[in-house]
Amino acid sequence: MNGEQHEFNRPRSLCSARNRGERGRAAGTALTIGLLALAGLLGGCGGSGATREIGGSLGADRGADIADAVPRVEPRAKYGNMASYVVRGKRYHTKESSAGHVERGLASWYGKQFHGRKTSSGERYDMYAMTAAHKTLPLPTYARVTNLENGRSAVVKVNDRGPFHGPRVIDLSYSAAQKLGVVQKGTAMVEVRAIDPARPGSDPGPFLAGKTAGSTPGTLALSERKPARKASAVQDARAAQEGAATRERAVEVALAATGAERVAESGSGAPARGLYL
Repeated sequence: MNGEQHEFNRPRSLCSARNRGERGRAAGTALTIGLLALAGLLGGCGGSGATREIGGSLGADRGADIADAVPRVEPRAKYGNMASYVVRGKRYHTKESSAGHVERGLASWYGKQFHGRKTSSGERYDMYAMTAAHKTLPLPTYARVTNLENGRSAVVKVNDRGPFHGPRVIDLSYSAAQKLGVVQKGTAMVEVRAIDPARPGSDPGPFLAGKTAGSTPGTLALSERKPARKASAVQDARAAQEGAATRERAVEVALAATGAERVAESGSGAPARGLYL
């Protein structure tokens, strides 16, 4: 009896046992593959708030490749330029002009979860555009923002209101934060210097931006602060965690408390989605 005949004539019980073993091994392999795929999927959901917010194609080293906003003369926005507005019980008075405006303070940024929503000026927020939010500057205003911690500089278009969290003076779009090296850390000390598009000389350029402010202290806003000691690792981690996880809830609270008052004061149906941390 050859081997094939022997295999053919093998008792049914033995064949069944072997088949069950093969099916078991196949099922075990499929289960292992499934678990590995699930682990990879769950791993992709981890990371810092900044990483989750990015959701785009810009890499950590692409900052130098991002083009500045190009200042141009524009009319005042129909929305967002009310004389004053109230957020969380605090009244903010907007500026008639941005001429000579220079200030220093903390910058933060906002990203993916606001992409496509209306800003306070009525424009759609584009996280990949070079834009920013400011509490009092006229909308729109072009400004040069310089990161005082690393010397990076960028020109942005201010088309939104905010931030309303702590001592922060400006909220950057994702691309602006990327160019200034703020994305990973979450916040940074910056200088904000308004640009008059009708006067090209009003922009000192990236080299002088952070150096000329010290010689003209009278033009600095009250929010200017002397550079503090470098934040501890715990403070840095806390600042980074204040992003996507808490921003949406805080915005909802601010809208619920003050949205109606802002619309009433604006005298029109101004978009209220421009309230950011």
